[in-house]
Formats: sequence, structure tokens, C-alpha cells
Amino acid sequence: MKNKTYIVIIEESGMLAITGDIGPHWPSIVRQFICNLSEDIANPSSPMLHKVKLRRLMFNFSHMLINRYYGRQNEGISRSSLKVDDIIKTLTEGALTEWPPKGQLQASVLSLRILYVMGSQQDLDFGRVIFDQIVDHSRTGAKMKPIEFPSLICSILIHQHPEVLKAGDGLGEDAKPLTITYKLMAGKHVVDV
Repeated sequence: MKNKTYIVIIEESGMLAITGDIGPHWPSIVRQFICNLSEDIANPSSPMLHKVKLRRLMFNFSHMLINRYYGRQNEGISRSSLKVDDIIKTLTEGALTEWPPKGQLQASVLSLRILYVMGSQQDLDFGRVIFDQIVDHSRTGAKMKPIEFPSLICSILIHQHPEVLKAGDGLGEDAKPLTITYKLMAGKHVVDV
């Protein structure tokens, strides 16, 4: 990976379309989707495996569906096999051993993992990495952490049920991070918002 720019690494990995073709998103749909993800979405023995109920509609959501959306294979390494310390050491050619460096802004660990896999030309189950990241976000209940991949979420949902969009759903701003609203988490949470 020595002396390669990020753009060259992305181009060589065949992931330029994934990083550059970002569509619109509707914050209300994304927030409700994240809040409605159940613990069973990744449980192979559950009838709700890879299913999410949103606005009285049932949606499929899985790593396989994400890979199919991007035209990628369902094979490769997953994020759990990539240790952050090893990635940082490789990406910085041993200059850094911890992340983030003291006093520096923190890049997403997901971004580091993806960059590492692309640069090392390993196959990545990109759908699995994204699926796990989205599910983990819903499990943490983090309200101020930006939601990753809002456009992907909307594209997959709207492709299955275009009627999920309602007249009051405003289009999201690209420059503004999307976070969970406290109103969705306060009081008695209704599973089907």
C-alpha cells in the first residue's frame, strides 16, 4: 500500500461506485428503521431473521441484500477478523500503534477496516460489514452517534415498498450528520413507529 492514494486504492478494489454514487435519504424513515431493528434481526433461529417492521410494512434487510444492491459477492472476510491495532500498524507502516492518536480526530473504525481491506486487496463481505455496523448502532442506543449509510437504508426500503414514503417525510441534508431523535426513544417505545 506504500505511496498509493486513497482514490487509487478505491478504484483498484472495484468500490468506486459504492463510495461515489450516494442517493437521497429521508431522516424520519432512517431513524424509525434504526429504532425498529430487533435483537432477532441477526438471530438465525428467529422468524424475524433479516426482517424489520416499519410503518405497518415488513421489510427484508440482510447482508446478502446489501451485497446484491451493490452488485457484490457474499464472500470474503468480515469485520470481526480485522483487529484495529493491526490495521493501524499496517496503514501507517508501523508509525502508529494506537487509534486515534492523542489529540487527533477519530476516523470511523469501519472506514479504517474498509480502507485496509481494499488496500491489501483482500475480498471483503462488504454487505456483512455494513449490516453488522447498522445492527450494532441500533443495539447501542447511541442517540448522538451519526447513523451510517442512511442513503443505502432508504434505497433498500423504498425499493421494497415505495409506499413507505409519506407526504411529511422531508429529504435529508447531505452535509448534516443524521442521529437518532430522543423523541423516538422516550417513554413507551412502540415497536412499529
